[in-house]
Amino acid sequence: MSPDKQPGVTVTSLFHDFVNKRSSVSVVWDTEPEKRLNLLVPYQCALATVQAEAEKAVRALASEIAVIPVAMPESITPSDGV
Repeated sequence: MSPDKQPGVTVTSLFHDFVNKRSSVSVVWDTEPEKRLNLLVPYQCALATVQAEAEKAVRALASEIAVIPVAMPESITPSDGV
């Protein structure tokens, strides 16, 4: 990766589920290929617009998880020593 390029993600697949009328896009981190993410995009999203739709989906997820609380299962408590 060139020093001027910011790390990002690359779209690796676009999937259309005709039965459930949903489409999703998969992205992979450029610097950590083991990290993958699958996100919903508008149904029947075209290849011409998949990059923009994937970016919208990534930004929406980032906004949503920026404030989401992280919990532990009720069956596990800190005193369990696990």
